[in-house]
Amino acid sequence: MAAGRSFKEFVKDKCYNGLYAAAEKYIADNWESFDLYTRKIHRVGSVEMVDGRVERVYVEDRSEMRVAFDVGFEVDLDIREGDYHYDEAEEKSIWLRIPCEGDLSCALDDWTLDKSNIRLYSPQKAPANSLSDSLVPFIPHDQLDKAATEFLKENYPDALKITSHGQAPVFVDPEKIAKKLGLTVKMQRIREDATVFGQIYFVDTETEMYDANKGENVPTHIDGKTIIVDPKMFLLRNLGSVNNTIIHECIHWEKHKKVFELERLFNSGASHISCEVVGGAASQVAKSATEQMEKQANQLAPRIQMPVEPFRAKVNEYIGKFMRETNAKHTIDVMEQVICALEADFVVSKQAAKIRLVELGFEEAIGTFTYIDGHYVRPHGFRKGSLKINQTFSLSAQDAAIERFFNPELRKLTETGDYLFVDNHYVYNAPLYVQPDEFGDL
Repeated sequence: MAAGRSFKEFVKDKCYNGLYAAAEKYIADNWESFDLYTRKIHRVGSVEMVDGRVERVYVEDRSEMRVAFDVGFEVDLDIREGDYHYDEAEEKSIWLRIPCEGDLSCALDDWTLDKSNIRLYSPQKAPANSLSDSLVPFIPHDQLDKAATEFLKENYPDALKITSHGQAPVFVDPEKIAKKLGLTVKMQRIREDATVFGQIYFVDTETEMYDANKGENVPTHIDGKTIIVDPKMFLLRNLGSVNNTIIHECIHWEKHKKVFELERLFNSGASHISCEVVGGAASQVAKSATEQMEKQANQLAPRIQMPVEPFRAKVNEYIGKFMRETNAKHTIDVMEQVICALEADFVVSKQAAKIRLVELGFEEAIGTFTYIDGHYVRPHGFRKGSLKINQTFSLSAQDAAIERFFNPELRKLTETGDYLFVDNHYVYNAPLYVQPDEFGDL
């Protein structure tokens, strides 16, 4: 694991001399138009640049491996008095914004700066395709669905079709997306303990993989542009999780190639990103960049598998269909059926479909497929907006007892019988809410 990779630091090492010379020329040609008021100087006679520093680099994505970047370059000026009656001098620092462009695949050997657009620094709004200092794309949370839609328009446009009632949505085939991106998917054991479920290799690599027949790791050659998926995933999880893994690695390839290329400029031995079963990543890139990349891939993968408009259309179709068929009065009564239908249609896990429903405002899904104290909790609903993210009305018997012990108001309500602990909820004791089942249990 690298200690940290910074595009600013690379630019500082690679481009400093050229930036300094351009700043020096700009100061010499334009200082008379600057506001160089100082306490000591009555009239500016001459200005000389004596030092300069790369303080900021603002990066914008370009096609292939190209990047555009504006350098925030701080310069120290020596300002001399122009009135011969005085012999004063003073130093002052100003910032310049120097626009540049280059190709990461050749280590910015081709980098250029636009001398005609050097200007005094002023803040400006980041472009939509801006990158972090680690070259991770900046995608605001409210733009994730848009980013997923753009990804599908480019790589799998049929998935954005809204199919008619009774017709299944278009399944996002992860292997077709990988092929469109020029990637090869291989099923191969990675580690004996199956703690890594997927890896993407950016370059040809000599590594070791687990051989189940030999019971040990063996030397293995992996071609670049290869996604490795551990076939044990089919046993440990399900097809939906395998599909998610492949899409996840495709996102790393599409969105994070530049992060990896920056790492290789510092560490030529870097070759791949590994995705752990626990949901994190172990890679040879900086920890902060890895965390950003994993979060991004985790957020985008289900949005690509379940595109917002086709998914929403099917949700509404199934809610109406199952409520008519079962004469249900409330959406919560059919929500588990809806989730099962979405799971089959989009070939995802139940949990992924449930989370996607909640993201899109179908809060009834929160109370579905809940397991506490080793048993299934019946579907339950609540007033929309009454819970915040990461809050729940469902709690274990142990947590319920602790809450009752420390909360005198709750203890009083339960002592009088106004509230009962039923099916992992504190429930108002009225026939509308509490009924005995066929065995007499509440």
